[in-house]
Amino acid sequence: MVSCEPTLTQRWLIPRIATFSARHPEIVVHIRAAGGPIHLEREAVDCAIRRSDFEWPPDVHAEGIIEERVGPVCAPALTTKASRLLRLPRIHSETRLDAWDRWAADAGLALPIVPSQTFEHFYLSLAGAEAGLGVAIGPEPLVIDALRQRRLVAPLGFRRNGFRYVMLSRAPVRLDVRKSKLLAWLREQADDPSRGIGP
Repeated sequence: MVSCEPTLTQRWLIPRIATFSARHPEIVVHIRAAGGPIHLEREAVDCAIRRSDFEWPPDVHAEGIIEERVGPVCAPALTTKASRLLRLPRIHSETRLDAWDRWAADAGLALPIVPSQTFEHFYLSLAGAEAGLGVAIGPEPLVIDALRQRRLVAPLGFRRNGFRYVMLSRAPVRLDVRKSKLLAWLREQADDPSRGIGP
């Protein structure tokens, strides 16, 4: 059983997991969508894929998968010009209320006052951006497919924000062949050569 951040599950893992199953038919991956701190044993999961925005116990082993890079994203119909992007209505998520402020501070930009809308979950804020409601902060792994399919654009590119996605487990991953294969595949998927938009 793999516990994975809900938005990462929906927008990145599920569209790719069939390739892992085809390569390793002997490994059946059951996915449970959940985020934040986790007690691996109590929740009966073999490993968890999490964003590194909390501290885990010292006896939990963490393996990095991908650095998180974020940037403003919107529907192409709204704009493809960097100069207009920050004047669009701003979309927030209750689960990452500081996302815009963190991004602006990292980019050294002042955010103009514009209308805004807040959604309960992060994946809803990205869906709102795709629907043309405004501009949202999008982590690159979570919007890469939408960018390729031209459902979203990222005129200002993406910046590292100090977080990453990690695999958490009770024992070192190298001691379990199933986890080792899953981790190698996750890293392979994350190291897509078409990544790398922006600074």
